[in-house]
Amino acid sequence: MASLNDYAGFWTLDSSRTDDYSDVLSAQNISWLVRKVILNMTITYDITITKDGEVEVLHTVNPKGAKQVLPLDGKPHATEDSTFGPVSHTASKNAQGQFTLVTVSDKNNWKNSGTWVLEENNTVMVRHLQFESPKLKKTFKMTFTKKQ
Repeated sequence: MASLNDYAGFWTLDSSRTDDYSDVLSAQNISWLVRKVILNMTITYDITITKDGEVEVLHTVNPKGAKQVLPLDGKPHATEDSTFGPVSHTASKNAQGQFTLVTVSDKNNWKNSGTWVLEENNTVMVRHLQFESPKLKKTFKMTFTKKQ
């Protein structure tokens, strides 16, 4: 079983092991041009773990330098995302040590639920995602490898 600290590190999207999600970006109201940029860029996340009192907090930095702060308290936290606009994140950790994140955009009427699973001696992170909007319902995965 992985510990939350095993998620810490620098992760790069492995596009050869990731499902096509261009239709998800479209359903999230991302313009055609921005979708093409996202789909052709190297997506990375630099993840660190801290504690705020008794609550563990996952911090991510994406390729654009945007920071996410995700308290693992199971409560929704509103934030402004540079790509998606106003969203709410609810993050938690399950009994198997997996990280769960639900992101909701009330403005654009979509929800993305995912469980992040570590595999291959914690060097591969697979995000199992379920996207829902009036335009699309889709289950897909995104696979990241850890920089050693």
